[in-house]
Amino acid sequence: SPFHEYASSMLQCALSSGCKADGLYTYCNDKRLNVELNRLNMKPAEYMLAQVKQPRMEHVKAVGGTKRSLLIGLVISIVNSKLVPLSELW
Repeated sequence: SPFHEYASSMLQCALSSGCKADGLYTYCNDKRLNVELNRLNMKPAEYMLAQVKQPRMEHVKAVGGTKRSLLIGLVISIVNSKLVPLSELW
């Protein structure tokens, strides 16, 4: 995907942060999401689940098969949460 090259900077922009992208999220476990992913025949070894570290945004989570797809998923989840307007990203 052409977005993969910019995954880290997109997450930094979505969170208005100059920190390294790796410091903006943490890997997590979510029983409800794991059940849904299992229904899709996905094994835990096939995906990563993470949540945003920032206060008021810990509920924002994403799933990805690679680190970059996970970062893009977090950006999409941030926008969907409506905590950051889409217009601020571009």
